[in-house]
Parts: sequence; C-alpha cells; structure tokens
Amino acid sequence: MEVIKDCQSHVVCFVDAKTGLLESKYKKQITRMVIPIGSEITIIRDETQTVIKRISESAFEVLSSLAAA
Repeated sequence: MEVIKDCQSHVVCFVDAKTGLLESKYKKQITRMVIPIGSEITIIRDETQTVIKRISESAFEVLSSLAAA
C-alpha cells in the first residue's frame, strides 16, 4: 500500500493502485473502499482538502490544498 499525504505532509490514507483499495484511518476509525478507475474521492481534514483520483490500474492522482473558509 502506498501512503498518500496532503499539502502539509500529513498522512491522509493508504492506497493500492492495482486493486483500487483506499484505507483511511482517522480518530480511531478505519474506512475502506474500492475506487473504480476514473472515480475520485475528496477528504477534508481540518483546513486541508485532498482529492484522490484513480487514473489507472497503476496510479492515483492526488491534489491537495488548503480548504476554502
């Protein structure tokens, strides 16, 4: 599993590009989901917004920025 970090270098989640599995751990809760190719998920934590898009069986695209107030 590959580590995904936000623009402030905080760990957001772990992903497996081949299977599309995304695992997010936050405040003692674990969320697991499969992201189909071409789909995306947005994770907002505190003031940071991270968009994770599965672009192929070998890669995810990650865009992270400070969330608008």
